[in-house]
Amino acid sequence: MLTIVPKLFIDVDGVMLRRTSQGFQVAEHALTLLTFAVDHFDTFWLTARSNRGNTEEVERAFRLAYHPTYMHPNHREYFKLLVAKIPTAEWQDDKSDAFPLDQPFFWLDDNPTDRALQTLRENDALDNYIHVRTDSVPDDLLRVRDLLAQMDKK
Repeated sequence: MLTIVPKLFIDVDGVMLRRTSQGFQVAEHALTLLTFAVDHFDTFWLTARSNRGNTEEVERAFRLAYHPTYMHPNHREYFKLLVAKIPTAEWQDDKSDAFPLDQPFFWLDDNPTDRALQTLRENDALDNYIHVRTDSVPDDLLRVRDLLAQMDKK
């Protein structure tokens, strides 16, 4: 029996990089979430930073963000490798263009467009969207990882 690995689409700004008064910071528990994601899902970046499948701008955003004190310096290189390992999804006019509506998938975003939400509604896939709010809830990626773990078991 062939098992289909669900796709996981992850936004960058407001999800993996939280906005602070000093600029972007790698969100708390980003390494935990990414490690889980690449181990359990076919993972993609889905971000306005790059809609043509090029990870260069995503990698640049993470390079320019400051690493918080909670991330051990030895983990930073591994984190950098994980970020580079994840391909960027291609889309045209809206992130929803990247959704594989005929396959299982999940989407992490902090600010979905009305069109993306409508696409999910029309395809009975609104439960595939997980709202992430690391800008206001620094530990939110732990909640998200736990939700994804529950969905992965289904």
